[in-house]
Amino acid sequence: MGPPGSGKSMMAARLPGLLPPLSAAELLETSMIHSVAGLIAKGELTRQRPFRTPHHSASMAALTGGGLKAKPGEISLAHNGVLFLDELPEFSALMAQTHQPPLDDRSCLRWSLSKSLTATSFGDKGLETADALPS
Repeated sequence: MGPPGSGKSMMAARLPGLLPPLSAAELLETSMIHSVAGLIAKGELTRQRPFRTPHHSASMAALTGGGLKAKPGEISLAHNGVLFLDELPEFSALMAQTHQPPLDDRSCLRWSLSKSLTATSFGDKGLETADALPS
């Protein structure tokens, strides 16, 4: 928490650089998720830890993923990196409820997206952080 312009977002953006380099397994996991989302060009591996900062007006589908051809959402795209929720109080109560179970038991959550007779799981193992203005 802090006043506007105090550097909260800037500090959060630096968090991936403070984390250790991706291990070989993390590199592969992260690259697979980004590949499914269409974020990797020419089959290159994602070498940096992800930093995702969805807008507070993002839909639940944009956050959790899904769709006819199941794609990962912002939560999964932050796998092995940082998910930063800027202006946390602006996010909907539904989004907060979605994040509560993994925060309560401190476990790695696998987001399962079901469509028809198939289910797809994308990872959600990362650092979740947020900021807010003082009231």
